[in-house]
Amino acid sequence: MIIFIGSIWIDNTIWIKLFSGTTFLYCGIAITSLAMVLFLIAGINLGDNYTPCYDSYLPEDIIQNGLYKLIRHPIYTSNLLLVIGVFIACGSALILINFCILFIYYLMAALSEEKALLNHFPKYKNYKKQTGMFLPIRW
Repeated sequence: MIIFIGSIWIDNTIWIKLFSGTTFLYCGIAITSLAMVLFLIAGINLGDNYTPCYDSYLPEDIIQNGLYKLIRHPIYTSNLLLVIGVFIACGSALILINFCILFIYYLMAALSEEKALLNHFPKYKNYKKQTGMFLPIRW
């Protein structure tokens, strides 16, 4: 977040600005705000099953309500969307690089989590067919 704020208000070549402008700023802020709302909703949907980092914790059952009806990993999606919003708002190539690294990390984490969930919950296979990993399958 510090990089985001700094890259908007400090005009320095270190940020490697790809673009800038008020329209980009407001669009980025809107996307970032949406990401925060999605994060909060996903956290509420998880309830006591929320853990800030994947730590091999297996819930008692698969959460399939709220955002989890559409997306298997809405918290990862919200975090990725937040970084996209920051990128659009500030136009920094450093943020874009951060997004790429974060996407790879979340993809690896999601695959690891899903492997554990498949081993623990046979019905997870059907849930995977009905939902998208980071985006809804059906719009």
